Amino acid sequence: MAKPPGVGEDAAQCPKARHLADVYGEMIYTHATAIDVSLLSAEQVEAVTTALYQQELPL
Repeated sequence: MAKPPGVGEDAAQCPKARHLADVYGEMIYTHATAIDVSLLSAEQVEAVTTALYQQELPL
């Protein structure tokens, strides 16, 4: 039986995406619009920095 999309291993995120999702998830849960960088792990800081850099790239 075929699994629906986004279920099982196909739904897994790469480690950088997981760290970013953890940050965003916490912000959504606490209704935060900003987060203190000192509260983030080194991996989370790297993931957020990468995401912000990629957001600035022209399409």
